[in-house]
Amino acid sequence: MDGPPHDLNVDNIWITLVRETRHVCRESANAASDPEVSSIYYGPAGFSVFSRLVSTFTDLGPPLDRVGRANLQENLQQIRQNCLSSIVRSSSVSVQNWRPKSPGKTSFLETPVGIATEVLLDILEQDTASSPYKQEDITSCTEALRRALNVQGQEPADDDNDDGCEVLYGQAGLLYALLRLRSSIVRANLEAPIRSTLGSLTSDSSIANVVRSIIIRGRFGASHYASNVSSRSAAPALMWSWHHKRYLGAAHGVAGILHVLLMCPVDMIEPYISDILKTIEWLTTYQDDDGNWPTSLKQRYTQPNDLVQWCHGASASLRRSSEAQALYIKKDYYAKA
Repeated sequence: MDGPPHDLNVDNIWITLVRETRHVCRESANAASDPEVSSIYYGPAGFSVFSRLVSTFTDLGPPLDRVGRANLQENLQQIRQNCLSSIVRSSSVSVQNWRPKSPGKTSFLETPVGIATEVLLDILEQDTASSPYKQEDITSCTEALRRALNVQGQEPADDDNDDGCEVLYGQAGLLYALLRLRSSIVRANLEAPIRSTLGSLTSDSSIANVVRSIIIRGRFGASHYASNVSSRSAAPALMWSWHHKRYLGAAHGVAGILHVLLMCPVDMIEPYISDILKTIEWLTTYQDDDGNWPTSLKQRYTQPNDLVQWCHGASASLRRSSEAQALYIKKDYYAKA
């Protein structure tokens, strides 16, 4: 299929979005904050991510549906109010006491980095005079990010030199959080102390250190993989593993890591662009006739072709491809690709 289905009804999608957002709003009001839950991946904290994402869809829906648009925005705002301020306090002890033991456990989705990032984004996007957060909340969140950055220089065990970089748990997840904050700081009207703190956490050097570590591990992984294939031309420039398995999707694999790397400012990945683009080209060779990808290298021909979600499959490569196209446009790499 070359395009979307001809019977795709955008108005029905809009109606469903408004209805389901109302449902999420009710659920967020009833969701109890568990002090032991300190991640975005499960529990009510994920509602805030949903709310923030959907609120960017300002051009959706029939132009004349002012009531639906107003209801959507009201529900989205209520979701954030229901979730974040209570979550940061109920989870404050776990966030404050969190001490990451390795770079591979510092992600946006599965660690307190996610809650800290969402709270700081909420602060950046609202009037400070009406903010529900206290100074200790802000300090708790910024310190969580600082601790995550402090472990990035730790070396992994010898047999795991290409592990710990994936999006769901690892370094690419932290890089995503830093980039999200950095883009919001530029637009925010902040007081000097918090601007200085967040500016330091999301500085060029902070982000470059994470990028460098991911690339170093990716090169090690590619070298190790090349030593196990019959032709070195069949090996990518970058390769990572998770629990000794080479995944290709977004959650644990190559597509997700490449996507986040491509979100970085071009000058930060300039030294690595050749490796990144070669790996993207290599990854396209694993696309099957149906347009999908296997979950991992070991399952190229044996796994049923039915996983197309974000964790595994084509949707992960779609996001990565869109970022790669933007890079080509910015740097005029079409002639070289």
